[in-house]
Amino acid sequence: MNFLYFLRPNYLYRITEDSQTDRRKDMKGDVSRRSRPKPVLDASVAIGLSKVGRFGLLQQIFGKVAVAETVLHEVLAKESSPGAPEVKEATDAGWAEVVAVETDPRFSNFGAGEAATMTYAHKTGALALLDDQVARSHASTHRMHVSGTVGVLIAAKREGFVEVIAPLLDELRRRNFHLSDKVIQDALAEAGESG
Repeated sequence: MNFLYFLRPNYLYRITEDSQTDRRKDMKGDVSRRSRPKPVLDASVAIGLSKVGRFGLLQQIFGKVAVAETVLHEVLAKESSPGAPEVKEATDAGWAEVVAVETDPRFSNFGAGEAATMTYAHKTGALALLDDQVARSHASTHRMHVSGTVGVLIAAKREGFVEVIAPLLDELRRRNFHLSDKVIQDALAEAGESG
């Protein structure tokens, strides 16, 4: 049995996946992979994974992801920015699907990308891939499943796509990606890499 891990504020949850039956179980029971919406990607996760050369993990783990038009414009604003070439290549290849999202007023206090990501996740039941802690907490109060850059790295380790995550977390920090000591400790413990 394979596991997909995702972070909610300060906690790590597990969605189990039985690869032989291609079914997922979460707290609501069995849900077919085909019926579950694609995870929706915020700019911060695209940028974070790109900074450590691991953007492709999204395709390896999820197959396909959704990207709100607003997020696409944020990431592609500067073609040389981290994430821009990767997101463009993923949308061109078709495994990152651009979706039009009319932002729900409940999420309008956030940046345009976070608001669009949360709106799509809320409307479709998709996993929201975003890193902003306040946005994640707000999404959780609206019963959305939330993960971020660190959750993707943990899932990649669990699925065997990366050997260790410690150097990737260190590289994120070196590349000015804010990670608290607690987040790093929790991630390393969950990945079986702590002391």
